Amino acid sequence: MPTIQFDCLIDSENAASMTKRVRKLNELLIRDGKIVSADVTHDPHPPVEPLLEDQLRQILREQRDSESEYDEDDVVEASEDDVTVQRFSIDVSGVGGSLNELAMTYSRLFTPPADLPRDTLALHDEQAFEQLAPYPWSLEILR
Repeated sequence: MPTIQFDCLIDSENAASMTKRVRKLNELLIRDGKIVSADVTHDPHPPVEPLLEDQLRQILREQRDSESEYDEDDVVEASEDDVTVQRFSIDVSGVGGSLNELAMTYSRLFTPPADLPRDTLALHDEQAFEQLAPYPWSLEILR
């Protein structure tokens, strides 16, 4: 059974909320026949490479430095001292399509959607529409 694993720099309160959101998405994906079953496990203290944690913290600092360019809704509220790397492991079975596509579906829970214009010419400047992830994360697919 493959596992979609997110390591996320997040505070405990929002981690509990994220676990609920993943469970809800599991239910929707099962209902829609995209997967046969799924189960999420939250590990608040996983063993992670120090380099990964350093990279996630660097992303958080960079977002904080540039947050004045974004709306208040995009601001990361937890302080760097309040967040830790926490793991969300999603065991899935009976995947009806691409496992990578399924992982990207789950990743939408970790990154807010962008408001895109209807003008296709404006869409050529993709970076203008990038959204900050409220909590930096990494993704690994284990088979």
